[in-house]
Amino acid sequence: MGYSARMQFDKSKVVLFHGVVDLHKGGSGLIALVDEPQPETWYLFGNRSRSLMKCVRRDRSGLWMGSRRLKQGAQPLGGAKSGHFGFE
Repeated sequence: MGYSARMQFDKSKVVLFHGVVDLHKGGSGLIALVDEPQPETWYLFGNRSRSLMKCVRRDRSGLWMGSRRLKQGAQPLGGAKSGHFGFE
């Protein structure tokens, strides 16, 4: 019997961390890159080639992390030159 979990992004704030991140880090290492992590907020991180994304969220029950390999190659990210910005 398999287990399938689905991440819910609706009704949540999502913050895209702009810049190159070493995705060998686990959830704790990635969330440590955020100055003041807010509860119930998803933080998205990408690698240099933008072919892999990881999302991390901290809530009452702990830290949640998921990853997704992007099949269409590099995904351009517009917006801020450095740091991070949010979108809804």
